[in-house]
Amino acid sequence: MKFWNFLNSPNIYFKTGPDRWRYMLSSILFASIFIIVFLPQFADDEEKVMAKIHIILPKGIMAISLSILLGQLFSQFLLPKLFKFRPKQLKGLLWVFLIEVILITTLFDYSENIFFYHVDHDDCYIYNSVIIDTLFLYTSFVILISYPFIGNLLYQHIHNLRTTIDGLEGELQHIKSHYAKLANQNPGRIEFKDENGQLQFSCEWAKLLYLKSDNQYVEVFSECDGKLVKQVVRNRLKNILDLAPEGPLVRSHRSYAVNMMRINQLKNQNQKQFLQLDSNTEVLVPISKTYLNELRQVGLSK
Repeated sequence: MKFWNFLNSPNIYFKTGPDRWRYMLSSILFASIFIIVFLPQFADDEEKVMAKIHIILPKGIMAISLSILLGQLFSQFLLPKLFKFRPKQLKGLLWVFLIEVILITTLFDYSENIFFYHVDHDDCYIYNSVIIDTLFLYTSFVILISYPFIGNLLYQHIHNLRTTIDGLEGELQHIKSHYAKLANQNPGRIEFKDENGQLQFSCEWAKLLYLKSDNQYVEVFSECDGKLVKQVVRNRLKNILDLAPEGPLVRSHRSYAVNMMRINQLKNQNQKQFLQLDSNTEVLVPISKTYLNELRQVGLSK
């Protein structure tokens, strides 16, 4: 189910010209290195191949490079323009990949007849059966092109994630400075009342770190003399946030609210995002995608 959801996720890859050219060049480079390293092992008689390596190797690199260049030019540039086909989901991108591999393999199969016209083919093939040779060739190209394909997906994913994080950190600093100015102008305290409206305790905004909901209770974390202090009040998190609508407390998760004045940076850990707070002890507050978008809107509106 998770894999299917992943395939149905929006396609954000290979959208720009530089991304597509990077994919094409990395595919050609990877395939060329593959030919150089493994070509002798794909022959019936390694000694014969090594004797003709000065002829076979350059032609092999030229054949595979030209096939990849033409195949990926079609799939990455001409296919979207001619057929208006721009995959919106990752599963659509996989269909483009399969079309691309079939086209590259077919081009390579034909290019062999051109580049290796004067070369004894028996020295270059593993099998004598056309069907087995064809199946082996297509399977080999699926595996071969999948490496640069997956590598470029990971590169673009990490790059997009890093760009998003950098943007969010800038917005978080903007929000933090905004609430810090408010706190300097009006340094007050927040009062924590129970569900009956009775005051239990209060805390300075500058010392408050975050709130955590625990069923019918809310755990209030603050910093006093460099130490993390926890106090508990019987109330709902929503009710407490409603008592200070103009304050720097912003919900970051279904069970957490954070003091925007104490945010240091956005941090990734175990594929999850956290807000690292400005504290003597390391404090990480989880932030969900839903509240991350709301937090961005708060930042843009300040």
